[in-house]
Amino acid sequence: MNDFIETCSKKRGEVKAELSSAKELSESEIDDIKKELEKNFSSQIKLNYKCDPSLIGGLVVQVGSTMVDTSIKNKLQKIENRMIEA
Repeated sequence: MNDFIETCSKKRGEVKAELSSAKELSESEIDDIKKELEKNFSSQIKLNYKCDPSLIGGLVVQVGSTMVDTSIKNKLQKIENRMIEA
């Protein structure tokens, strides 16, 4: 069933995107992010949203194979990795 839905979405030119935020976003904030993604990717976006408090702060957006991670959790992980490598 999921394969059928995915095929129909591709035919309509929709792109699947995942959005996670550290705090609960309002419908208007989610809609603004969706519109910005549609403008940047020149496609209709099917956006799945979830609140993930473990991110500490910021957003994680994944559209296809493109990921933008501005979360505090990710930044702390990068700092920790640099300290381990030093």
